[in-house]
Amino acid sequence: MAKVKIPKARLFISIEVPQEIKEILRTISRDIKKQNLIEGKWVPEDKIHITLQFLGYIPIDVIPQIQELLDGIAFEPFRITLGPIGLNDINNPRVLWVEVHSPMLDWLAAEIATMLSLIVEPEERPFHGHITLTRIKKVHNQDGLEDLLDSYVVPKDSWAVEEFSLMESKLDRAGAEYEVIKGFAAS
Repeated sequence: MAKVKIPKARLFISIEVPQEIKEILRTISRDIKKQNLIEGKWVPEDKIHITLQFLGYIPIDVIPQIQELLDGIAFEPFRITLGPIGLNDINNPRVLWVEVHSPMLDWLAAEIATMLSLIVEPEERPFHGHITLTRIKKVHNQDGLEDLLDSYVVPKDSWAVEEFSLMESKLDRAGAEYEVIKGFAAS
């Protein structure tokens, strides 16, 4: 008997980054690229976001349940502040990012994880608020990269968060295309 293939969507939950912050991130990326410390796949400006939780491939018939659970999360608008640049792992760097800080951001990520744990496998890694700049393919100068982490000063700009979104990531040869399935506004 043949297995029935259940249609799935690749989902994640994110916060949009405003244009003025994207411009700061573009400057940071340009500064880092000039130093030729790493090779990587730099995140295009239109794809920049903060991932609160990556859900993976989810059967499409579960999406309404996810939406209902996310609708149940009440939060007030809050501010996020840019932090320093960082790496996922100093000894084996694969992702270069700019940290973002807010107690409410951490709370929101934890609340989403708790609510969705009823129907979705939780992420193995703990939440660490950041905006990915590049996925590193090769490090040319490890010492220089470590010096950069210690010395680069990121402007401490902040912005108001009034919504998070359930997103679908559609992969093709050109990369990922993101589509908002539903936004969830602050109360």
